[in-house]
Amino acid sequence: MILTVGIVIQLLYTGSLDTSSAATEFGESVKDNSKQISFYWIAGVIAGCIVITLSYVSYRKYKGEKKKQLEKEKNQDKSVD
Repeated sequence: MILTVGIVIQLLYTGSLDTSSAATEFGESVKDNSKQISFYWIAGVIAGCIVITLSYVSYRKYKGEKKKQLEKEKNQDKSVD
């Protein structure tokens, strides 16, 4: 999904360049655009990694707490019998 968003952003930026400007301005616009696109790619990849990591950790914590709760209930049931 991040890849698709990055491609769309890149197409939007490269497709919207002003072609009526002088050659040097055009070259500078392309460089500035590529720097912005690189920044957004890096930010997107880092944010994606953080979201995936936090989701995984939350899931593992949930499963661990659920397991502890089931074990605690089993131990209480054994002590009542």
